[in-house]
Amino acid sequence: MELELESETPQLANEESTAAETDQDKSEFSGSGENGLKHGDSTIVIHPGSLHLRIGLACDSMPKTIPHCIAWRSRNSSDSNIVPWISRPETEHGEAIRMVITSGMIAQRQLGDLHKTNGKFRQATSADQLASLNDIIDGDESDVKSQLQWTDVDTDQPEYVIGEDALYLDPESGYHIIWPISYGELNVSAQPGHTVANISQSLETLWSSAIEKFLDIPKAEFKDYTCILLIPDIFNRSYIRAIMQIILERLNFSAAFLIQESVCAGFGVGLSSVCVVDVGDHKTSITCVEDGISLEPSRITLRYGGRDITRTFSWLLDHISFPYIDCQLDTNVLDTLLLQELKHSYCHMDTDSVGTEEIHFQVRPPASNIVRYSMHVGDERIVPTLAVFWPDMFGLQGDKLLLNGAYRDNDHTDVLDADYIHQTRSKQEESARLAALKKKELANQPEDSMLDESSQRDLDDDMDAGDDPVPPTSSSKNSDGQSNNKKTTLEEKLPSDKLMALDLAIIWSIEQCDNDELKKKMYGNILLVGGGLLFEGVESLLQYRVWLNLPPQYQSTASVNVLTRSKDVDPQYVCWKGGSILSVLDTIGEQWISREEWITHQSRIVREKALFSW
Repeated sequence: MELELESETPQLANEESTAAETDQDKSEFSGSGENGLKHGDSTIVIHPGSLHLRIGLACDSMPKTIPHCIAWRSRNSSDSNIVPWISRPETEHGEAIRMVITSGMIAQRQLGDLHKTNGKFRQATSADQLASLNDIIDGDESDVKSQLQWTDVDTDQPEYVIGEDALYLDPESGYHIIWPISYGELNVSAQPGHTVANISQSLETLWSSAIEKFLDIPKAEFKDYTCILLIPDIFNRSYIRAIMQIILERLNFSAAFLIQESVCAGFGVGLSSVCVVDVGDHKTSITCVEDGISLEPSRITLRYGGRDITRTFSWLLDHISFPYIDCQLDTNVLDTLLLQELKHSYCHMDTDSVGTEEIHFQVRPPASNIVRYSMHVGDERIVPTLAVFWPDMFGLQGDKLLLNGAYRDNDHTDVLDADYIHQTRSKQEESARLAALKKKELANQPEDSMLDESSQRDLDDDMDAGDDPVPPTSSSKNSDGQSNNKKTTLEEKLPSDKLMALDLAIIWSIEQCDNDELKKKMYGNILLVGGGLLFEGVESLLQYRVWLNLPPQYQSTASVNVLTRSKDVDPQYVCWKGGSILSVLDTIGEQWISREEWITHQSRIVREKALFSW
């Protein structure tokens, strides 16, 4: 089914290296390749997302954008080809709908307290009245056949199809759709085809096919190209290892350069100091960037995004009697596309837009008659977008809904990894380390805060028993009795099972910066990127919400400025554009990781060469 609207909708569619080796690497990766390709002509920029894959040569003005999915022919024809796209297991609890309705009412009341630009208050719309109007509306089936066709797989019977072709597969065609990336990680789960090996195979096939099809580069020539790969600011190291193996070992690129998305965003708009707010389909990432470095303490990831707004929009439409009663988000990909189109066409964040509106849309099943619908909507157009400020409206409950800069997973292949060292250290070494820490702390404490005899004896007993007491550094106190350890404080402030409102998360991120001057810079350069929050009025409303919650010391001295289209670059392509700009800089020559280096040293070379902390 496809929506036909007058408004424009977004496109879906070596531990040690010699100086000579370093100079050779810089010459090779910043100059020309074996085929005479120079700079951007020989570099492919890949930005993998949960919903879209953006890929292109660095010399291209814009990337090719395709749905980041692949459909494999199923061995069992009875297997369903549908993997839920919008729904989430975190909403499968009895309180979900109540959370949506209650938070929606709170948002509407808050809206009523806002003035329009003409000074008048907004008037809320009645969901009951809208439901009574929509109850009497039926679809109007026309005699016109839809021109849409299912993807033809009967002729050639391909083993797989990718991108938009995968979305337009007949549900009875015997294919199984996989979205290999979720929340910036491999989409590994208990679902069929979602093991680590299967997801890695899907990524390899999807990326190589996309490069061959859309960039017209044969796979045999990948060895003549380098690759810039955009990664999340808070990343899973097992994910980085997996995609580096795909890029350098399986796809056989000559070298790869890893760069975080927020850093690319800054390069994309030419800002050296910027707070990047990246709202994607599955997650929202916020990071402060200073002089091309992502500031680790400021990183925060909220596991909500565009798809959650779509799902909330669908719930609210059902609450006012959505006339297309056969809409099935969990089992029909085309219905999901329909709701996505409706959201992008009619949802907004403009507080001046009030009242009810009659909207019209068409359901166009492939090879079937077109059905026309109309319905009345009111604040259902703005309330779903406000869920980023009242995240309970998403109806989510579970673990790992929020991650901050302290998040780390183990890297068992890296002998310098802190967890690896801790696990392999002998008991005697561990006891000696703890004794040294204890003596250092005691030497720095005043006499009245020294450990008493019993406490000292307890600690010695713990060490003799080979236990792992909390290191003194994680429980040391300042003169006010507060913890001095930043990581512990962060974990206490940001529980992983509780979402945070977008405006408060931005403020939290900026407040992790080291000094007031830098914080003021960040408040003045809040850059909104990604495609998850591209609604009319987002700039002014987000700016107002941040200003409203500013710490008191900055309310009269700091200016808040939200940027969405800096230098007229589409927010959806800012990060990819920054990656393409980086490709022509000679200053990153030493950071390229060659295929030979990766094969020899694996992830240990990332610790040595990456611009971020591994």
